[in-house]
Amino acid sequence: MKKKVYKFADGTTSEVEISDELYTAMEELDKVEKRNERRETRRNVSLDSLAEKSIEPPITDRYNFSEDFQNIKNAELYKAMQNLNIEQKELLHKVFFERKRLKEIAKDEKVSRAAISMRLRTTLSQLRINR
Repeated sequence: MKKKVYKFADGTTSEVEISDELYTAMEELDKVEKRNERRETRRNVSLDSLAEKSIEPPITDRYNFSEDFQNIKNAELYKAMQNLNIEQKELLHKVFFERKRLKEIAKDEKVSRAAISMRLRTTLSQLRINR
Protein backbone atom coordinates (compact mmCIF):
# COMPACT_ATOMS: atom_id res chain seq x y z
CA MET A 1 0.00 0.00 0.00
CA LYS A 2 1.21 3.47 -0.90
CA LYS A 3 -0.01 6.89 0.12
CA LYS A 4 -1.35 9.36 -2.42
CA VAL A 5 -1.58 13.02 -1.48
CA TYR A 6 -4.47 15.04 -2.92
CA LYS A 7 -4.17 18.81 -3.06
CA PHE A 8 -7.40 20.77 -3.27
CA ALA A 9 -7.99 24.21 -4.74
CA ASP A 10 -8.60 25.75 -1.34
CA GLY A 11 -5.10 24.71 -0.22
CA THR A 12 -6.06 21.74 1.93
CA THR A 13 -4.46 18.35 1.39
CA SER A 14 -5.61 14.84 2.08
CA GLU A 15 -3.58 11.65 2.22
CA VAL A 16 -5.13 8.33 1.15
CA GLU A 17 -3.71 4.82 1.13
CA ILE A 18 -4.14 3.01 -2.20
CA SER A 19 -2.95 -0.27 -3.68
CA ASP A 20 0.37 -0.45 -5.51
CA GLU A 21 -1.34 -1.17 -8.85
CA LEU A 22 -3.64 1.83 -8.55
CA TYR A 23 -0.73 4.02 -7.44
CA THR A 24 1.33 2.98 -10.49
CA ALA A 25 -1.62 3.64 -12.83
CA MET A 26 -2.23 7.07 -11.30
CA GLU A 27 1.44 8.00 -11.57
CA GLU A 28 1.42 7.03 -15.25
CA LEU A 29 -1.69 9.15 -15.86
CA ASP A 30 0.00 12.10 -14.11
CA LYS A 31 3.06 11.70 -16.35
CA VAL A 32 0.93 11.56 -19.50
CA GLU A 33 -0.99 14.67 -18.45
CA LYS A 34 2.25 16.53 -17.70
CA ARG A 35 3.74 15.52 -21.08
CA ASN A 36 0.62 16.60 -22.93
CA GLU A 37 0.55 19.94 -21.14
CA ARG A 38 4.23 20.53 -21.91
CA ARG A 39 3.76 19.61 -25.56
CA GLU A 40 0.72 21.89 -25.80
CA THR A 41 2.38 24.90 -24.20
CA ARG A 42 5.60 24.50 -26.15
CA ARG A 43 3.84 25.28 -29.41
CA ASN A 44 0.96 27.43 -28.24
CA VAL A 45 -1.13 28.34 -25.26
CA SER A 46 -4.51 26.69 -24.85
CA LEU A 47 -7.50 28.95 -24.31
CA ASP A 48 -8.51 26.83 -21.32
CA SER A 49 -5.24 27.53 -19.53
CA LEU A 50 -5.70 31.27 -20.17
CA ALA A 51 -9.27 31.11 -18.84
CA GLU A 52 -8.05 29.37 -15.68
CA LYS A 53 -5.67 32.30 -15.10
CA SER A 54 -8.43 34.85 -15.91
CA ILE A 55 -6.50 36.13 -18.92
CA GLU A 56 -8.46 37.37 -21.91
CA PRO A 57 -6.59 36.57 -25.16
CA PRO A 58 -6.15 39.50 -27.51
CA ILE A 59 -8.44 39.42 -30.51
CA THR A 60 -6.77 40.60 -33.68
CA ASP A 61 -7.99 40.76 -37.22
CA ARG A 62 -6.15 38.14 -39.20
CA TYR A 63 -6.62 40.09 -42.42
CA ASN A 64 -5.58 43.50 -41.18
CA PHE A 65 -3.86 45.17 -44.09
CA SER A 66 -4.39 48.70 -42.83
CA GLU A 67 -0.66 49.46 -42.92
CA ASP A 68 -0.49 48.48 -46.59
CA PHE A 69 -3.52 50.49 -47.65
CA GLN A 70 -3.80 53.30 -45.10
CA ASN A 71 -2.40 55.93 -47.48
CA ILE A 72 -4.58 54.92 -50.43
CA LYS A 73 -7.62 57.07 -51.03
CA ASN A 74 -10.90 55.38 -51.93
CA ALA A 75 -10.78 56.71 -55.48
CA GLU A 76 -7.28 55.29 -55.98
CA LEU A 77 -8.30 51.95 -54.53
CA TYR A 78 -11.39 51.84 -56.73
CA LYS A 79 -9.27 52.60 -59.79
CA ALA A 80 -6.76 49.87 -58.85
CA MET A 81 -9.64 47.40 -58.33
CA GLN A 82 -10.82 48.03 -61.89
CA ASN A 83 -7.57 46.53 -63.18
CA LEU A 84 -8.14 43.21 -61.38
CA ASN A 85 -9.79 40.27 -63.10
CA ILE A 86 -13.07 38.77 -61.88
CA GLU A 87 -11.42 35.89 -59.98
CA GLN A 88 -9.21 38.32 -58.06
CA LYS A 89 -12.18 40.52 -57.15
CA GLU A 90 -14.14 37.46 -55.99
CA LEU A 91 -11.20 36.32 -53.86
CA LEU A 92 -10.95 39.74 -52.20
CA HIS A 93 -14.69 39.68 -51.57
CA LYS A 94 -14.51 36.22 -49.96
CA VAL A 95 -11.55 37.16 -47.76
CA PHE A 96 -12.51 40.67 -46.67
CA PHE A 97 -16.31 40.76 -46.80
CA GLU A 98 -17.39 37.17 -46.24
CA ARG A 99 -14.46 36.64 -43.83
CA LYS A 100 -13.77 33.17 -45.19
CA ARG A 101 -10.54 31.44 -44.27
CA LEU A 102 -8.12 30.59 -47.05
CA LYS A 103 -8.55 26.91 -46.18
CA GLU A 104 -12.33 27.16 -46.75
CA ILE A 105 -11.88 28.94 -50.07
CA ALA A 106 -9.37 26.32 -51.20
CA LYS A 107 -11.75 23.51 -50.27
CA ASP A 108 -14.61 25.17 -52.18
CA GLU A 109 -12.44 25.67 -55.26
CA LYS A 110 -10.78 22.23 -54.92
CA VAL A 111 -7.25 23.63 -54.90
CA SER A 112 -4.54 23.77 -52.26
CA ARG A 113 -4.46 26.42 -49.54
CA ALA A 114 -1.05 27.47 -50.86
CA ALA A 115 -2.58 28.22 -54.27
CA ILE A 116 -5.19 30.51 -52.69
CA SER A 117 -2.55 32.16 -50.51
CA MET A 118 -0.37 32.84 -53.55
CA ARG A 119 -3.35 34.20 -55.49
CA LEU A 120 -4.22 36.54 -52.61
CA ARG A 121 -0.61 37.69 -52.30
CA THR A 122 -0.45 38.39 -56.05
CA THR A 123 -3.75 40.28 -55.96
CA LEU A 124 -2.68 42.44 -53.04
CA SER A 125 0.67 43.22 -54.66
CA GLN A 126 -1.14 44.28 -57.85
CA LEU A 127 -3.28 46.65 -55.82
CA ARG A 128 -0.18 48.24 -54.31
CA ILE A 129 1.56 48.55 -57.71
CA ASN A 130 -1.44 49.89 -59.63
CA ARG A 131 -1.94 52.97 -57.50
